[in-house]
Amino acid sequence: MKPSFLNDAEYARLCESGKAVLRKEHMPITEKLVDLCAAGDWLDDQLATLGADEKDREATCTSFGQACFGREPWATAQSMLELWKQERAPKPGPEFAAQLLSGDVSDLPPGGVRIVPI
Repeated sequence: MKPSFLNDAEYARLCESGKAVLRKEHMPITEKLVDLCAAGDWLDDQLATLGADEKDREATCTSFGQACFGREPWATAQSMLELWKQERAPKPGPEFAAQLLSGDVSDLPPGGVRIVPI
């Protein structure tokens, strides 16, 4: 679903880019997956515009992918961009995964998968 902060042409460009990624990976082209890829491309574009180096862009976008599971991708991309601007972007990997699973991610949109001990 097109976010209000993008114009129609930019959204179409990002969606086409997302579809290309899905085709390359032989994945189904669904609206949710296209939005996920498009939001990730948007985040990468924004980081590049702000001068992030390739390593930071890759780490932030990978964390974005981790955080998107169960969350709205466009809101998550915006949150990750704000965290990067504040120099608080999470690094991908097991520590961030544990935070996501425990729900200790108040800077991200609601949603996601939680593991609650019984």
